[in-house]
Amino acid sequence: RYRFMSSVENDVSGNLLNVPLDACITADTTEALAERLIFEKSLGIDTKFAPFIDMFPSLQDLKDMPRFWDLSRLEKVMDGGQLKQRIKYSESKDADPWALAICNSRANYLDDFSYSLTPVLDMINHDASVPTRAKVSDGAFVLSVDKTFPAGQEAFISYGDLTNLDTLSDYGFISEDNPCNTESLVVKVIRHPSVGVIVDCEGGINMDAIAKLRESVANMYGQESKGDDLYLQPVSDSNEEEVFSFLASFLKEAVDESQTGAKIAQGDQLVMTYLNERAKTLQKGINVIEEKFPGLEY
Repeated sequence: RYRFMSSVENDVSGNLLNVPLDACITADTTEALAERLIFEKSLGIDTKFAPFIDMFPSLQDLKDMPRFWDLSRLEKVMDGGQLKQRIKYSESKDADPWALAICNSRANYLDDFSYSLTPVLDMINHDASVPTRAKVSDGAFVLSVDKTFPAGQEAFISYGDLTNLDTLSDYGFISEDNPCNTESLVVKVIRHPSVGVIVDCEGGINMDAIAKLRESVANMYGQESKGDDLYLQPVSDSNEEEVFSFLASFLKEAVDESQTGAKIAQGDQLVMTYLNERAKTLQKGINVIEEKFPGLEY
């Protein structure tokens, strides 16, 4: 089994990969691609894709993907139920589990809105910091990067702006200090709709969540709603302080939950890293709030 791709004799930059489309296994959806993969595999040596298919990992090799975890391991993932929800959403009763896992973790998107299993592409590991472009040109899939990799070193591409939840659920790995990571939690407000809060890797919080909380707090004090756009700006100093105190308290609960989960998962490096990185991102959200409101009680 190959594990990664490196530049052997010369520095590599620009066009990293050029693969004829007729060497790729393609279909309109990932489910259809999984079905075609099973069909091609059933042909054995009679399919031209046999050498390519033979290099795919076995079902046993894919056991680090959460869709194959047992319930006891999933229970360790104290992330507000996000991973469980993602796995449930990605389940398909009709598709072959091995084939669907291969397609979800290795298929790339083509310009004509179809999906492809592309030879060599899955040899290249992910680094979110590498500017990466892909296109179809002259009947070939072309992948290029805006970075030079010295001879003998591993070459990387970016799979996209993927969060830790994305990479864990679809690929079975976590990148520490992921510049594309965001963390989510649900803030429940009495007698008001729940609010979905997203914290980015710098600690920024999505403005629509802040606006909804401003409105909810205003309503608690008898103020009538004035339209969503009006809450994109602070209502008053007291409203703003209460909103962010409320937010900070929920963030702190989520940080504590993640840190507790990481301790419980001692020895399970993948779960520990996922939860520690979640706690780190959520803590940045608290730090941003505390910088804005020094001495804030929550």
